[in-house]
Amino acid sequence: MGPTRRCKEIDNFEYALNRAYAYNRDKKKCRVCGESIHSDEMSFHRINPYLPLGKVNRVNNLASVHERCHRMIHDEQDYSTLGKKHWRKILKFREKL
Repeated sequence: MGPTRRCKEIDNFEYALNRAYAYNRDKKKCRVCGESIHSDEMSFHRINPYLPLGKVNRVNNLASVHERCHRMIHDEQDYSTLGKKHWRKILKFREKL
């Protein structure tokens, strides 16, 4: 099962509701770069996308991130030039993929 198909299966009502809770918990800031997230650049990363359906969309498994930061988590490029702190956070999220 490919990642796109898996996302479509787990993007359910619980995910829609819990995104708002995660966004508020994260104080409307990106968990990668720490900058404020505006609605047009908002994305949510599932920290462990392989959890069962009953756990994968829980607030504690969602991280508020910018779309650009989300892409950096999922691609395999080296972003160490962004700085040690940002790169470390990207790598931490990648470990669970």
